[in-house]
Amino acid sequence: MRAQTILALVGIFALPIAHLGAQEPVSVISDPVGFNIVPCLPNSDTIVGVPFRQMGSFQATLDSDPQAIDDEASLPLRGPFNLTPDELSFTHYVKFTSGPLDGRWFTITGNSENTLTIDLNGDSLSSTTEGDSLLVAKFWTLDSLFPPHQATTAWTESPENSGNFIPNGHAIVASASSRPRDMMTRVFLPNLEAEGVNLVSPPENIFIVVENQWSPTNNSQNAGSTRLSPDSHLTIRHSSTVAHPTNYRTAGDVVSQSNAIALHTSPNGPQDNFIGLQRPIDLSLNELNLVESGAFKVSPSSRPRDLRDRLFVYDNSTPAVNRIASAIYFHDGQNWRNSTDNNSISDSAIIPASSGIMIRKFLDQEGTTDFWLNTPPF
Repeated sequence: MRAQTILALVGIFALPIAHLGAQEPVSVISDPVGFNIVPCLPNSDTIVGVPFRQMGSFQATLDSDPQAIDDEASLPLRGPFNLTPDELSFTHYVKFTSGPLDGRWFTITGNSENTLTIDLNGDSLSSTTEGDSLLVAKFWTLDSLFPPHQATTAWTESPENSGNFIPNGHAIVASASSRPRDMMTRVFLPNLEAEGVNLVSPPENIFIVVENQWSPTNNSQNAGSTRLSPDSHLTIRHSSTVAHPTNYRTAGDVVSQSNAIALHTSPNGPQDNFIGLQRPIDLSLNELNLVESGAFKVSPSSRPRDLRDRLFVYDNSTPAVNRIASAIYFHDGQNWRNSTDNNSISDSAIIPASSGIMIRKFLDQEGTTDFWLNTPPF
């Protein structure tokens, strides 16, 4: 069962409309919009990304050089925007769309009428200058991606006696209680801060819909506002008691800008990075710009001890819990090769739309972060 993608618009343009509390028009992004569907099988893990951006993003330009203090920076915007103080705090992020930091994103921690404050997260804005462009977008959350009141609770056979069962909600099946035997669908968010390989989600990163709200499986707190990283994946796990498949539907703006995806390394050994591409179409390995960006180390030979960075791809079309990679790719400097298929040349191998992938970075004595500049092939 393949993912299906439909793009509803084919143009890219900007509409001057009032944004949030603004009294003056601002430039709101109107990229192509579309939706994507991925089947989620019973008693199985479905590893997915979010290929679209939430609608309603707006563009801005730096009015002067950013000012950094400790691990925060202020970004003066060429306005007027007349934003309400702190209305974007921790619900939105800013992504540079030009200049040396093109594609990198930062969480907004505060704002005034025409200035944004961002968390640098160890990065530097020393090379950004007045006139660089940026985009302000809203984080997806558990609530916005999977509204609890729309969770699946039953299926309808349509047509009657056809054996085709349609869920009455989205991908998530609501649980009767937080007892393990009553959990129907769990969502696992990856452990983005941990070091090493074969990382598992801690209990506070595993969520269910119960009593019409999102909650971690280890307590009853409302977790609907949990933010989802724009370039990370998540896992939807249906239990064996889920009767029929559901559909993971996503809709929103097509990201027509570059994405600079942080790939972390470790001085102590290989490091896993969990990626969900913001691209709503199938991509071949050669279309990723992964090696060309300098973010992926090529391997000097196919011997296991010589393998450097590796790309793990997952097949959601077959049922599996604790899903393992269906293919593991490396690059020899000339071609992509599949180490799980006799090192066959795999330049045209496809990563389906909405798929989650994992990149295992080779040991780096400095523990540096490589940025993968993923450019849209459309």
